[in-house]
Amino acid sequence: MFKDHDNDSFSQQEGDTVIGGSIKIEGDLASQGNIIIEGQVVGSVKTESHLTIGQQARVDAEVQASDANVSGEVNGNMSVSGKLELAASAKVNGDIKAKILRVEEGAIINGKVEMEGASLPEFSPEVNEESSLAKDSDEKGKKQDKKDKKSKKENEDEVDF
Repeated sequence: MFKDHDNDSFSQQEGDTVIGGSIKIEGDLASQGNIIIEGQVVGSVKTESHLTIGQQARVDAEVQASDANVSGEVNGNMSVSGKLELAASAKVNGDIKAKILRVEEGAIINGKVEMEGASLPEFSPEVNEESSLAKDSDEKGKKQDKKDKKSKKENEDEVDF
C-alpha cells in the first residue's frame, strides 16, 4: 500500500505519519518526518521531509514539503523545495513552485508552474542586434543568389563559335 522510495517494494518507514484511506483530517498537518496521505486532508500540509499523496487521496490544502510524489488529487498551491514528481494519475488544481519537476504523461496541472533556481534569459539589445545581423545576412545572401542566377542566365544566352 505504501511505496518505499529507496526501492520498489511497499513498506512504511519508521517515523512516517500515515493518513489511511478511510481517514479525513480537517486542520493543519505539520511534521519534521515523512508524511504519507492515502485519505483526505483539508487545511494545510507541511513537512520538512518527503510527502507522498496516494492515488486515491484527496488533499484540499496548501502544501509545503522538501520532496513530494503525487498520485492523487491536490486542490491548493504546492511549494516543494526539492523534487516534485507527478504520476500519470495526479491532478493538481493550484500553483506549483518546485526546484525540480517531473510530470508523467496523463498528469493534470491547472495552475502556474514556477521553477525555483531556474532563470530565464534576460532580454538584451545584443541578442536583438545579432538577430538583426542574421536577418541582414540572410537578405544579402538572397540578393547574391539572385545576382548569381542572373549572371548565369546571361552567360547561357551567349554562345561561342
